Amino acid sequence: PGRAPASPDPTPTPRRVYLPLVLKDCGPGCGSGRVEAVEVEVWDEGWGKTFVGLVANGLSEAVSGVRAVIELRDAGGGLVETLTADAAAWLLRPGERTCFRAVSFSSWTTYTVRVAYAPASPSAWPDVRVESVSLSASGWPTAFGSVRNASGVPAYDPQVAVWLRDGGRLADCVSDILSPNPLPGGGTASFSLPAS
Repeated sequence: PGRAPASPDPTPTPRRVYLPLVLKDCGPGCGSGRVEAVEVEVWDEGWGKTFVGLVANGLSEAVSGVRAVIELRDAGGGLVETLTADAAAWLLRPGERTCFRAVSFSSWTTYTVRVAYAPASPSAWPDVRVESVSLSASGWPTAFGSVRNASGVPAYDPQVAVWLRDGGRLADCVSDILSPNPLPGGGTASFSLPAS
C-alpha cells in the first residue's frame, strides 16, 4: 500500500518486530490500571486513512475480546463514523500488548480511541509461546518464526500477531491462525506473515 504522499518509497521498511505473545512488559502504559490504546498512527493512503495501533493490558488480570473503538468527528465535533477493530490477539494477560488495524474512507478532522474488552480466565487458555522470529532482509517485509504450545492441552485457533514500524512509526499489524489447528500440547508450528 502507498503511504503518505511525501514518502518516496511506499513500501514500509520495518525497524522492529514485536510479538505480543512473548512480551510481558508493555512499558510505562502498563502501570495505568487500564486496558488502553498506548500508541496510534494514522497513514494517509490517498484512497483512505489507515489506523494502526497498540493496545496494552495494564490490569492485574487477563482480558479477552479486545476491540479498538475509533470515533471520527468533523470540525464541529459531530460524529462522522465509528470504526470497530478487533485486536490481533484474543487474550491479553497482564502486561501484554497487541495491535489493531482499521481503515476509514470518510472525511473527518479528529478522532478518539477507546478499548472495549471482557474479563478472561488465563488458566482456560493454553500457553502458546513464540520460540523464534526473524524478518526478511529484502523485498516485501515478512516476519518468519515458530511457536510452541507449552501447555499439556491442545490450543484451538492458535494465533500469532506482528506489528511493524517504518522510520519509528507504527506502520502495520498482521496476524494469522497457525497450522496445525488445534496445536497439540507440546507441539510446534511455523508462521510467515507478510506486511499488508
